[in-house]
Amino acid sequence: ARAVAIREDGQIVVAGSATATGGFLDEDFAVAQYNTNGTLDASFGEAGKVTTNLGLGKPQSDLGSVSAAQADGKIEVAGTTEESFFALSRRNPDGNTDTTIGNDGRVISTFLSDAKATPASVLIQDDGKIVMVGTSNRPPIFIGHPNSLSVVVNRFNSDGSPDTTFDSDGRVSQFLGSGIGG
Repeated sequence: ARAVAIREDGQIVVAGSATATGGFLDEDFAVAQYNTNGTLDASFGEAGKVTTNLGLGKPQSDLGSVSAAQADGKIEVAGTTEESFFALSRRNPDGNTDTTIGNDGRVISTFLSDAKATPASVLIQDDGKIVMVGTSNRPPIFIGHPNSLSVVVNRFNSDGSPDTTFDSDGRVSQFLGSGIGG
């Protein structure tokens, strides 16, 4: 578990990752919903739990790290794929995948092909647009050269498409500096 959100009715939504059916090193986004008394909500997904494989056709680690509960009861789970791309998945109030967003309920966003992206927060604006913010850490060009760290912001329309009114392509990357490690 890496994130928690409280629905308007008081139910608790926990997001993170779980080992997938494929086994070792194959993790999927995972969401569990708890009733206000702490028991799993059996009406949500399969006995209170659901997983989402964001994988690009292969076993990989998909790590859900932040979540938000919308006023309509839908759940946004953001995280990263093994390829270090920002990823977003939406679940309906009953736990089923909301296929009205992105590609069959999944949105993958890249910044630089060799940068590691880590989302820190996902928020739903009053107009339904989705804002995901985090960092992107580009590895050193050669040993001893510093990493490059940037703040990255994606804004999506409610259907998961990039909001082109936000910096013309729906994303902004602001270089913060370089440093060893990161």
